[in-house]
Amino acid sequence: MNVKCIKKVFPDTKQWWTQLGMFYLLVENYPKSLATLELAYTQGFLVKESEVKTLVQLYSSNELPYKSAVLLEKHMNEGLITRDHKNLETLANAWHSAMHIDKAAKAYGEVAKLTNEAKHHQKQGMLLVQDEQFKKGIKALSKAIDLGIKNPGRLHMSIAESHFYLEQYKKAYKSIKKAMEYPKTRKPAKSWEGFIKDTALRKGVKV
Repeated sequence: MNVKCIKKVFPDTKQWWTQLGMFYLLVENYPKSLATLELAYTQGFLVKESEVKTLVQLYSSNELPYKSAVLLEKHMNEGLITRDHKNLETLANAWHSAMHIDKAAKAYGEVAKLTNEAKHHQKQGMLLVQDEQFKKGIKALSKAIDLGIKNPGRLHMSIAESHFYLEQYKKAYKSIKKAMEYPKTRKPAKSWEGFIKDTALRKGVKV
């Protein structure tokens, strides 16, 4: 038998793809939901904010945070997804999970500007310190303390550490003394106090 043509037919009706992807999501078959909606996206069938955000969430829940962050950032920049504090926080978490610390810090910075909440300044500051952006980290952490963050001792320790690595030993000593005022950080701060004093002495700096 001669076969003139073999044709694979894929449905080109947007509604079928999105309905199938949502059905798999409903029955908690997340891998199939992800595969279906990812194919739908590559064909240009996901055009609503809610549809793209569903794919973003599926990437995240299937341990693909980098894809989640890239997709979310792309459509926030294009205006399809609202650039509000909730979506920015999702973006920050995705970048953090993907170990892109600088991008996560930047996103948390946007959240902090929109909400002016201490917890977001704290998250931004901690990530900046982790990324060795010490000056910016000090600024963000200081803002969190000014806004009344809980457990400020930990933040004072991070500020002291940042000043230390910037070789600002007097400021580091001052911050570590503040950390010693709080029960949860008193013991580790006490260890840092001696280390800062000894280092400053070797550098010829009086604290």
